[in-house]
Amino acid sequence: MFLAPALPFLAVAGTAISAFGQFQAGQAQGRALDISAQRTERTAQEKEFNERVRLRRLLSSQRARFGKGGVDPLSGSPLMLMAETEILGEREIGFIRTTGQETAEQERASGGRARTAGTIGAGTTLLTGLGSTGFRYFRKKNT
Repeated sequence: MFLAPALPFLAVAGTAISAFGQFQAGQAQGRALDISAQRTERTAQEKEFNERVRLRRLLSSQRARFGKGGVDPLSGSPLMLMAETEILGEREIGFIRTTGQETAEQERASGGRARTAGTIGAGTTLLTGLGSTGFRYFRKKNT
């Protein structure tokens, strides 16, 4: 068989290509999760902005209604109602921000784990493949 001398080299080459593929897959998945984290942060910022606009409109509407009814919106119960509205609105804005940040952090951490898994998988493939090839080559050579 004319390919027999090349088989160990082909096995090593196949192992290297497989390991490189695993490494690249881990890196690609990590990059994808980083991009997803950036998108999550942008979405949270947009939601936070929209919620802030909604809160300002609600407070303006409350002031207008109180004023239309002849009630001073900057004293007594109307002021307390508007203060409570603002507190609840700011709490919601904080929740949106925190949720977005936590989700983005989780995605980045997953990206790091994907990179690590790709590297470990590549190393394992190299060690297993090269060890197996070496064992077969030396076993044949010594028999």
